[in-house]
Amino acid sequence: TTISAVVIEGASRVPRETIESQLHIKDGDAWNRNNLAETRRDLLRLGLFSRVDIVPRDGKLDSSQEVMVLRLQERALRTLEAGAGLNSEFG
Repeated sequence: TTISAVVIEGASRVPRETIESQLHIKDGDAWNRNNLAETRRDLLRLGLFSRVDIVPRDGKLDSSQEVMVLRLQERALRTLEAGAGLNSEFG
């Protein structure tokens, strides 16, 4: 199966260039599960999206040419996530 196009949905605040810089897939590429997983992982690592789905437009991977839809759910930009840890020889 070949990816005939990549369509981005759900990105209203994040610039398209930012999203495209994380893509490991492009028009004309052979369908590759690892490249799709890397794209999803890298987009989530940006911290700008709470959900990233990459699916064939018709929902089935059953054609020699497929349009892949990148469905993004942006995080609310007013949120702040922080974490910390402490460890010592005493526990």
